[in-house]
Amino acid sequence: VNVAEESRIVLSDENGYFSLKNVKASDEICISSIGYKNVQVSVDSSSVNSVVEEIPEIIKEKTISCIRLLGGFQVFNRTGEDITGSFSLITRQLFVFLLLHSIKDGKGTTSQKIDEVFWFGMDKASATNNRSVNIRKLRLILKEIGDITLVNENSYWHLDIGKEITCDYYDAINTINYIKKEKGFSLVMLERLLNIVPSGSLLPNMNVEWADAYKAAYF
Repeated sequence: VNVAEESRIVLSDENGYFSLKNVKASDEICISSIGYKNVQVSVDSSSVNSVVEEIPEIIKEKTISCIRLLGGFQVFNRTGEDITGSFSLITRQLFVFLLLHSIKDGKGTTSQKIDEVFWFGMDKASATNNRSVNIRKLRLILKEIGDITLVNENSYWHLDIGKEITCDYYDAINTINYIKKEKGFSLVMLERLLNIVPSGSLLPNMNVEWADAYKAAYF
């Protein structure tokens, strides 16, 4: 945003939307986070410009070892190549199912739950075989993505997401949880939110019942 030097602007959160507004020196900036009371900050003639200057420029999200769930499903491998097409319908849904459960509590989900969701009505042997085949296919794709591993531990399947992996939804949830814990946010947190929110809704093109609760919970 190009702003003339004589202009004074602030970020305002109204009805869940951030916007830029002109203010006077006598006005107050209202900074709020979802679920918490507004924090009033007095403004003098120089503070607004300093706030704007301190907000880092929004940098385009990297595409190396990147998983996108907001605005649509898209995956990039360790070299930045779009490998979304490597997923079949079932491996895509299985991956997202495991990812959402892993992000939710870090625990993951059971083989029984996976079989009930994806191979409901099959006998146990057939369901187990289908699960094994598709997990094997999924693991091959995960190797292409990078530092993300599917682990079976204590009868639970979960995805171990390494530091080199970027996932917009994962980042959003971590940011929201941090804000709730700290009951406020810094300019760094604000920048992260400004990067995330415009990305879109969670999995808009994946219409499956098990994803509905996650979609509804995501702001």
